[in-house]
Amino acid sequence: MSTCTRGAGPGALLGRHCRLQADGLTTLDLTRVGGAPPLDCAPVWNHAAEALCVPRWPVARRRLAKCAARAQEDEAAAPSAGPAAPSISGIWAELPTELKYHVLGSLAPNEIACTVRLLSKAAASHFCEPQHRAVLLSKPLPERAMVQHWCTPGAMRALTLRQRGQLLGAAASSGKLGDLQLLVGAAGGTLTVEVFEAAAGAGRLDACRWLHEQGCPFRDTVWLAAARTGRLHICQWLHAEGYRWGIDDSEIGDPLQAAAEAGHQDLCAWLLDNVEHLNRDFAARAAAIGGHEDLMDWLLARVQLTKHDREFLLLGVAAGCSLARLRRHHRTLLDQAGRLQLLDCLQSMALAHAAASRQWREKVAWLLKQGYTRSGEAEAHVVAKCPDDAVERIKWLQAHDFPFSELSPSMAAMAGNLPALEFLLADEAALPDDIDTVRCAAGRGHTAVLAALHARGGDISDRILCTMVINRYNPPKKGLSLPTVRWLLETPGVEEQDLDDVLSDAAESGSLGAGLELLTYLRARGCPWPDEDMFEKLASTVSEEQLEWVAANGCPIDGDGCPFRAACAAGNLDVLDCLQRLGWQHNFGNKTFQSMVNKQAGGPVLRWLLENGCPVDWDTLSSQKANPGVRAWLDRQAAAAKGVV
Repeated sequence: MSTCTRGAGPGALLGRHCRLQADGLTTLDLTRVGGAPPLDCAPVWNHAAEALCVPRWPVARRRLAKCAARAQEDEAAAPSAGPAAPSISGIWAELPTELKYHVLGSLAPNEIACTVRLLSKAAASHFCEPQHRAVLLSKPLPERAMVQHWCTPGAMRALTLRQRGQLLGAAASSGKLGDLQLLVGAAGGTLTVEVFEAAAGAGRLDACRWLHEQGCPFRDTVWLAAARTGRLHICQWLHAEGYRWGIDDSEIGDPLQAAAEAGHQDLCAWLLDNVEHLNRDFAARAAAIGGHEDLMDWLLARVQLTKHDREFLLLGVAAGCSLARLRRHHRTLLDQAGRLQLLDCLQSMALAHAAASRQWREKVAWLLKQGYTRSGEAEAHVVAKCPDDAVERIKWLQAHDFPFSELSPSMAAMAGNLPALEFLLADEAALPDDIDTVRCAAGRGHTAVLAALHARGGDISDRILCTMVINRYNPPKKGLSLPTVRWLLETPGVEEQDLDDVLSDAAESGSLGAGLELLTYLRARGCPWPDEDMFEKLASTVSEEQLEWVAANGCPIDGDGCPFRAACAAGNLDVLDCLQRLGWQHNFGNKTFQSMVNKQAGGPVLRWLLENGCPVDWDTLSSQKANPGVRAWLDRQAAAAKGVV
C-alpha cells in the first residue's frame, strides 16, 4: 500500500469510515482522511495503474491499452529509433488529470467506493457523491473489502438479516469458498436461502456443496436462480442430492419456464426428461416472451397444447417475437384452434403486448389489419413496460385512434415513469387529483412523482399514505421508504399523516429492516410505540444494532418467547443471541424444534436451538420432511443422541 494513505490498508479505512443508510447501502466517508497527497502524486496513480491491470476492470484496462497502443504507433511512425514503448504505469503518469478521473469513473461502483476513494484525499474529494460512497451489498465486492472489513469483530452488527444475506450472497457467487466460510463465521453462522440462490445462480458448485453440508435453508427459488442463468450442472446436482422442485407450492413460475425465457435449450431438454411437476404448457410461451423463436418452435414440437394454451402462446409471440414469426404463428395457431375467434379481451391483450415490444409499430399495425379491437389497455401496458420511450409510443397509439385508459396515470405513477405521467396529465381527460395515482406513487416510493403531482395540485390529502409507503407496496429490499416518508411528513401542503400505527406496520412488513435511520426518524416525528408485539415483529428482520436501540428507547416488552420463535423462523441468529443479552427468556416448548423443522428452518438455527437446551423428540423427527442437507444433519444428531456411531 502506498505511503500516500499513511500506511492504512483498505480494511482499516473501511472500518473507520463506514456507516449504514436507510436504503441498506453501506457508505464510505473518506473526506476527513488527512495527510493524503495531491492528485498528481506519482505513487498514488502508479498504484491505481497497477490495480487497473487486474481482470475484473476490463473497461479501464481497454482504455489504458488504447493509450499504450497509440504510443507504440506514434513511436513506430517516428523517423528515428527511440526508446522502448512506455509501460501502462508510465502512460498513466502522463495522462491529464481529467482523463484519469474519467478512466477511474468507469469502474464498477463498488470498486470506486472500496478502492479508488482510498487512494488519496484528492480522489476521495472528487468521488464524493452518494453514488460514489455507496457500497452495494447486492453487487460483487472487491475481495479485500469483503474480507478485511466484514470479518472484523462487530462489523456486521448494523446489518439487517436481508443485508447479511446480500453480503453472503456476494461471497457465494464470487467463487471464493474461503471468503464465504470466513464471512459466515463472522455473521455468527447465519445462512439464508438467498445465499443458496446466489451460489446456484452463479454456478458455484463448491459453494452449493458446502451450503448443503451446513444445512442451508432451501426453497424452490434456488432452482429458479440456477435455471435463469442456464446452470445445467447445478440443476443436475440439486436433483442428484434430492432437492426436489415444487416444495413451496407457490405460483412463482418453474425452472422450465425460467430456462425457456432465458433461451437455455440444453437445460430445457434436461428438465423435460428429469424433473416432475413442471408446467410444460407455458414453456413455449416463456421462450416467445424472451424472444427465443427457435427454442419456442423446439418446445412446440415436444409439448401438446390445448386451445387455451395456444391462445396465450399468441400473446407471448406478440410480446417477444418478430413480426414474421407473429404472422406465421398467428396463422398456424388459429388454424389448429379451428379458426377460433379470439375474445375481445385477448385481442386487447395481444395489442398491448405488441405495443410494448420491439418492432412495435409494425406488429400493432399488422394486428389492426387483422381486425383486432383497440382498447386503452395498450396505453396502460406501454407506460408500465417502456420507461425510455413510452411517450413516443403513446403518441403513436393516440394517432391511430387507441382510446385513453383511466389506468394509465396510475400505471405510470406505479412504474415511476415521470415523463409518461406528465404527458398523460396534460390531457384534460386525465385527472391530476386522482387519489389512486397518488397512492400508486407513494406505495412504490417514487418521491419525484409525488412531488410532480403535488406541484400540479394533485390530491395529497390521504392520511394513510405514509403507512402505505412502508407497508402496503414498498418492499424493504428496494430501500426507498425513508426518502418518501420524509417527503410526506415535511412537505408543506401535504395532509398531516396518521402515525399511530406506522411503527407497528413497518415492523410487521419488514420495512424497518431497511436501516436504523427510518426507525429513529419515525420516533423523532412522534410515532408512538405500538403494542407489546413489537419485538416479535422486529426479530425476523432487524439488526442487533436496531434491536438494542429499540430496547434502550422505551419499547414495551412483554417477556414471552415469541421473538425467539420469529427470529428462529427467519434464521436471524445474531438477533437470537442479542435477545438473550437483553434478558429475554426463550421458553422453548416440547414442539418448538419440530415446528422449526416444519417451517424449513436451516441447520444453523436448529444447531442454535439444540445448543440452547431446546427439547427434541428424535423419534418423531425421523419421519419428518426436511431438505436433504437438514435431513442429513438431523440423522447425524439423532444417531449421536442415541449413542449410535
